[in-house]
Amino acid sequence: MAGVADAFAVGYGTEHRNLWIPNCAAGKYAVYPVGVYLFAPKKGAFTQVSLYSSVVKPPETYQLTGYVR
Repeated sequence: MAGVADAFAVGYGTEHRNLWIPNCAAGKYAVYPVGVYLFAPKKGAFTQVSLYSSVVKPPETYQLTGYVR
């Protein structure tokens, strides 16, 4: 678990990405490993995440939304 003073966290996992072919409901999924980088802490919670993979370049960064204390 990340502490208040932690500026980032790293890890890895598996992404299941919908390829939307032929459409989103019937789309096939690609499954591949990703590196996960959490950063930009605010009030003890990370607010952004970047996903690194050998399939999608450059890395994708997302704003995390949800409850922040």
